[in-house]
Amino acid sequence: MRYLSLVLLLIAVLITAGCVNFNNYANTAPLQAPGATSTPTTIPTPIPSPQIVYVTVPVTPGISQTPAPPVPVPSTGVFVRVYCTKYTDCQYQGTMGMPSSLITVMPEFGDRLFLIPNAAGAVQADFEKLEDNQDTLVVQIYENGQFLASEQSSDGYAKVHAYAFL
Repeated sequence: MRYLSLVLLLIAVLITAGCVNFNNYANTAPLQAPGATSTPTTIPTPIPSPQIVYVTVPVTPGISQTPAPPVPVPSTGVFVRVYCTKYTDCQYQGTMGMPSSLITVMPEFGDRLFLIPNAAGAVQADFEKLEDNQDTLVVQIYENGQFLASEQSSDGYAKVHAYAFL
């Protein structure tokens, strides 16, 4: 029984010493080769991009599907809705916003809503279809849930320009 107590005491001392040693090791700077110098690494701070709100209908890319029901337009804010009428995997890209501050929309597909933050005055949306098919690309502008303007084209690689004055 005496030996058991001594063994347990010895184990407790070794564990405590190991924890203290590990804590000291964890709080030290990394080792360097003799004569080596370290240079501080600058981690760039990302610049926030314009706010784009996506409201999407789930889609499986690459599979042609019948059109999904329309995405509901929020009741506050200025939104641009872009979609194709035949297939949900029709790909497009473009710019939108006020003429003095356009927001670039990278390639997307499906029925999407894009928020134009702080919109006032003239608003435009210029989108192009990235495919040579007969699907119709539709671009619509809404303010506070109310429809303002719409343009569309079914040409291959169609370019659509919608404009509204708020």
